[in-house]
Amino acid sequence: LIRRRERLVRRRLAFVVHGALQGALHAAALRLAESDVVSEQLGEEIRSDLAVALAQIEGRPQAGASLRTSATISELLSVWDSHRHFSVRLGESVEGKLSSDADVDEAVAEVIREAVNNAFRHGAANTVEVEVTVTASSLPESASGIGISVRDDGSSNLGASEPGLGSVIFDDLCRSWELDNDGRGTTFKALIALNA
Repeated sequence: LIRRRERLVRRRLAFVVHGALQGALHAAALRLAESDVVSEQLGEEIRSDLAVALAQIEGRPQAGASLRTSATISELLSVWDSHRHFSVRLGESVEGKLSSDADVDEAVAEVIREAVNNAFRHGAANTVEVEVTVTASSLPESASGIGISVRDDGSSNLGASEPGLGSVIFDDLCRSWELDNDGRGTTFKALIALNA
């Protein structure tokens, strides 16, 4: 959980500082420079823009914001589904678990993104099927969490000599993960631990 939190915070900070926060600060500077008079309304608008950017750093969901996992799945569908077969099935109560914890939601989104992109880019898959479920355990030593299965009909890179960035991402975000090729395709399975 600590390693996952560290990776998510680093990624979020890099994205926001070089993206949303930098953009909000630049926009505020331009608005102030172009304004003859700094009105109370302009000040409130700038404060609001900066608050949104700062909320992204802290990982607070914005009012009306959709789940990160849902947004990532929609993005992947728009990129891949027009020329490959890509399907996703979310099990019961997955959205409830994701909406109750922004870190878990972000981790699941990043793992799905990496696994799906790997299947299409590195595995040359034509079909990728994703299933996301809530796993429960009655045993204290077994973890409950979000299970992710990504099955494709592509080749595998199981013989890679050195782990790549994807392996590091999976190590940091997943409690456990594995990759298996049965000759008909590759299956990636991961478990994202729940915080509570």
